[in-house]
Amino acid sequence: MILWFGIPVALTELAGIRNPANTMKTARYTPLLPHLVKDRVAESVTCRGNEVQEMNNRNQRGFSMVELLIVVVIIGIIASLAVPALQKAIRAAENGTTFATMKTMASTQTGLYHQNGRFGRLLEVNNVLSGGVGTQSGNNINRGKFVISMVPPVPTDLELRDSYTIEATRNVVGEGVIYKYEITQAGQVRQISPLP
Repeated sequence: MILWFGIPVALTELAGIRNPANTMKTARYTPLLPHLVKDRVAESVTCRGNEVQEMNNRNQRGFSMVELLIVVVIIGIIASLAVPALQKAIRAAENGTTFATMKTMASTQTGLYHQNGRFGRLLEVNNVLSGGVGTQSGNNINRGKFVISMVPPVPTDLELRDSYTIEATRNVVGEGVIYKYEITQAGQVRQISPLP
């Protein structure tokens, strides 16, 4: 059997190339008309030794329901593993930003004490930081899922001359864990709950 670039001559003729040896010299060939190619595919044969085989056209199939169901189950398993890890990472990131914000609040409180002779109220600290602590909600400030509050909620000037306590609490239904941070006039942020 004669091969032309690895393709049997019978197939090249079937595709419409009349003389495969001359196609390299002249880039011109005479293709068969589509209906003739279709007829030739039906009646063509390839020879292998003495054996004659008919070429058959395979119809393409789509995915079966079982294959699609397996893919959906695999995606479900991957999602069930990935979602808790993602939620844990989001929680850790939010805890970290709240911790950093509380440190910023401590340094702001030091500046307010030197300027006014007393520590600032929570809303004063938020105003000095241009709302960087969070969104005001009554005497509290909301930052993501944390609620930041002072103890007592509205301290007097006399109480603020000596000390202050600011708490950040995250209590989300369904998490099962309450995160609570506290900062005092000592300027040190400490985690109250859960215990480190």
